[in-house]
Amino acid sequence: MQLKSGERLAIIGGNGSGKTTLLKLILGFLPPGNGVIAKSPNLQLSYANIERSGHYPTLTGLENLFLWRALTNISKAQFASAMAEWQECALFKKTLTQRANSFSTGMSSILALFKALNFFSSDQRLACLDEPWAHLDQSAQTFIASKIKANPQHSSMIITCHQLSDNIHTVCSRTLQIEGGKLVPCH
Repeated sequence: MQLKSGERLAIIGGNGSGKTTLLKLILGFLPPGNGVIAKSPNLQLSYANIERSGHYPTLTGLENLFLWRALTNISKAQFASAMAEWQECALFKKTLTQRANSFSTGMSSILALFKALNFFSSDQRLACLDEPWAHLDQSAQTFIASKIKANPQHSSMIITCHQLSDNIHTVCSRTLQIEGGKLVPCH
């Protein structure tokens, strides 16, 4: 598999087919059993996975984001701009005042997606979004699709899903399916 700069790739597959494992290999969380994963040395990677959201449970969503910003290369201006844009999403706004230990799955997911889609400070970037629409209501799903589409054209993304959906068709330029442990073009 090869991913070009700016490409938005969807990987479709059922539970246990290997979608998350593939992302972990690409991100370097797991070593490959064989083969090579080649990445540009300047590539910035981000990851949104609801099971590994990285939110501090006793902090509010806003406090989590302030901490996250302090640990990244994101400028204050870039952070403020992203915060203003994301205020349009009711679910995102709701997360800002609540402690992470009281988040619904959707709230945890929207905060993880904010981090993954706004992490970058360079032009070489890859966002890996693991089931980004899985726990979101229709309004938040539409919002996230718009944010993915609005991401800079040089931003590459790999998005996993269980099945083809309107969101995938509107945001991804190519779709592959995992069948029998192999990636094949999706028809």
